Amino acid sequence: MGSLPHVAGQARIGPAGLIIAFGSSSTAGYGSTTPEYTYPNRPRGAAAPAVSGRGNHRAQPRQGGEDAPEMMKRLQTQVIDMKPDLVIWQVGTNAVLRNLDPSETANWSKTASARVQAAWLRHRAGRSQYSPRINERAESAGQMVQLLRKVAELRHVGIFPRFEVIARLA
Repeated sequence: MGSLPHVAGQARIGPAGLIIAFGSSSTAGYGSTTPEYTYPNRPRGAAAPAVSGRGNHRAQPRQGGEDAPEMMKRLQTQVIDMKPDLVIWQVGTNAVLRNLDPSETANWSKTASARVQAAWLRHRAGRSQYSPRINERAESAGQMVQLLRKVAELRHVGIFPRFEVIARLA
């Protein structure tokens, strides 16, 4: 998964900066019992001792039902132009649910990663969420997980294996 030395160092010496979680309904917290249990808010709790009182800011641009092609339309204004210290992008779930070609999402992900990196921003990719509806399309979900892993390796982007972590807990 890699490390985030720039973000960790910033948290030790001053404000943690702007962290943008970019995605669709699961980024917004669909299915969470409370806002603090959304995946973008979970690191805040874990990092609280390290960044307490230091301005740990987050933005969560999200739009339910979107996948990579729609998110690309918002990437510049809602992510790159904000100059965050860290971008976390969760993608792929809606493509699986819509029965779209996983390789198309992988191509969009390559393009998005290149644009984020060209702006000298650090980012992590989050894999598709694991859920009963996703499991109904196990072959497509498996392809998506593998293709996004390959994109992360190609672009040297850390990846949080959300799908696998939740699958092990289920």
